[in-house]
Amino acid sequence: MSVNFQIVRYNFISQKVRKPLRIVMIADLHNQVYGLENTDLLTAIDTEQPDIILLPGDMIVCRKSERKNNRVTADTIRKMTEIAPVYYSYGNHERGLLECVRETDGIWQEYSQHLKGAHHLHMLVNAHEFLEPWNVCLYGLDLPRAYYKRLIKKPLREDVLTSMLGKMQPDHCNVLLAHNPDYFRSYCTLHPDLIVSGHNHGGMIRIPGIGGVISPRLHPFPKYDYGVYESADIKTKMVVTAGCGMHSIHIRINNPPEMVVIDVNKM
Repeated sequence: MSVNFQIVRYNFISQKVRKPLRIVMIADLHNQVYGLENTDLLTAIDTEQPDIILLPGDMIVCRKSERKNNRVTADTIRKMTEIAPVYYSYGNHERGLLECVRETDGIWQEYSQHLKGAHHLHMLVNAHEFLEPWNVCLYGLDLPRAYYKRLIKKPLREDVLTSMLGKMQPDHCNVLLAHNPDYFRSYCTLHPDLIVSGHNHGGMIRIPGIGGVISPRLHPFPKYDYGVYESADIKTKMVVTAGCGMHSIHIRINNPPEMVVIDVNKM
């Protein structure tokens, strides 16, 4: 079934970029389908003519019953690579399938195998890639499931982050794909220029003037639910998307699914 989504646009200024960079960012698709075989979503991406496509996690659903739907999402990602290079980092659903191989009956292996060999698909699993034409370095963070537990927030230390991602070069425009926005202050210790995130689904129900009501971790009124956040001391910005899909609790009120377009320019 096709469900409408909106396109949300942001402008990001960095004196470090060599030339303009257009990013399409999609997170938390959760196997949602827009049009037959996601043609509506793919057409919307293609229309924006992005230089790169960023997928900061939860494209699928960590559930045995979603095996076939995960395959559809894998097909969609492969088709995205025909539009522009795709950079994909894991969220808690990818991590859940990966860590619970026995319980999920090999679903992760099937999904990753179907993605294998896709042209221009870059898996950023605690890894980075330098995009020389733009002087941009992309980092993809893959946190263990312990950092996604409901109700309890596990501290994320700078040394743990550094051991996963290494140190960022200050002369590059550093973009971090980090699924869980709740660790914004921890991410800032690495001094990224821009963070792209999702996970909180916009707080599911949004109240005008207040924001999102509840996060997937069952936290009421999550601090980092949606939009742009900035660390005043180091000027790191984080874009949190409301996501493009749903799972388990299928509720969105005043909170439409979205595709994000970020234009990065010198000025």
